[in-house]
Amino acid sequence: MQKFTEFLVIPFLSIYLVSQYHYSGFTVGTILAVVAITKMVMSFVASPFLDQYDKKVIIYVGLSICVISFASFPFIHNYIGFIAFSIFSSVGTSLAVPLYKALISILSPEDKKKLVFNLRYYLINLAAAFAPLLSTQWQAIGYANLFYAVALAYSINILVFMYTFTKFNVDLSHFKQATSLSFKQSINIFKNNISFVYLIAGAVFFVFGYNQMTVLLPQFFTHEHGAHSASSLYAQLVLVNGITVLTCQYFIYKIGNKVPTKNAVMIGGTLLPIGLFLLGTMTHIVLLVVAMFIFTIGEMFVFTMLDIRIDEISQEGLKGSYYSLAGLQNFGGLVAPLLGGYLLDVTQHGFILFGILAIITFMSVWMFSLSKKKEIYAA
Repeated sequence: MQKFTEFLVIPFLSIYLVSQYHYSGFTVGTILAVVAITKMVMSFVASPFLDQYDKKVIIYVGLSICVISFASFPFIHNYIGFIAFSIFSSVGTSLAVPLYKALISILSPEDKKKLVFNLRYYLINLAAAFAPLLSTQWQAIGYANLFYAVALAYSINILVFMYTFTKFNVDLSHFKQATSLSFKQSINIFKNNISFVYLIAGAVFFVFGYNQMTVLLPQFFTHEHGAHSASSLYAQLVLVNGITVLTCQYFIYKIGNKVPTKNAVMIGGTLLPIGLFLLGTMTHIVLLVVAMFIFTIGEMFVFTMLDIRIDEISQEGLKGSYYSLAGLQNFGGLVAPLLGGYLLDVTQHGFILFGILAIITFMSVWMFSLSKKKEIYAA
């Protein structure tokens, strides 16, 4: 549900800012980059206490912040306000999302973890498939009401968690870290686990490329086709993204059972930049669909297997900290709108623009390869 609400509004936020406020690509990029900056900072700030305090309470607090943030958006009409929205909404998701993954890792049987992580990703992309399409229809009621609907959905999410934890008597007290984990100790995770360092470095480059789909591609389409046509074309491609996941996730799961996780992320790291380059250079809808298919397969390999890979190389009792520190991959999300927006202001030539972005994204394969070679945990 949390991802469904995100896909209702976030992919179209850049189109809204360009069409309603006539912001430049770089200005829109700074607003979206604040999301990544906040998530990056929260990766360090939240990491020390995610494994010390009641995970239920932290989830409730995070989702409550999201409710307030999205309910406040309709009252924002200036640049500073949009920056504040980016900060507070990101704080909320940064508290809740790492714990979603940690709970899966903690509560799932060892032989079912790959299945559960694949199922989670499947549901996320189910939301990604239908939310943008619904959004294009609901935009007729106005962006204000759309954001109120998102705030309501987050409220329902809180109630669902409360009901689930109470109904099934979920006790997480024995999954807390017994001793206090200091900020310095959480940083030492990087010092002691070199494989994790390279894995996150690879994720940074990969997220950089992936985020171009949501932060740059809509702007590029807006410049090429106009706001209305851009929204429609983008929604169709996101639908292709979702349908690909719905029809291919099972095959990714089966491949993941036969191919080591560390190899699967390298496959994904190769496919996504190819798809990204084609998305920016193809003009015919059929070729764009093929490009999105390649892009999505790469996305599926990495984002499904990345969480599993982190679970494989992380210590028991520190799952929350590892998944929180994995948020440093959002550095790629920070650079993506800034560099992407700057390049869009400099050139709107698809071959040059997306060629540069694809080359940068392909660096993830090198980092994933180094992570594979350095799979040693120094206790």
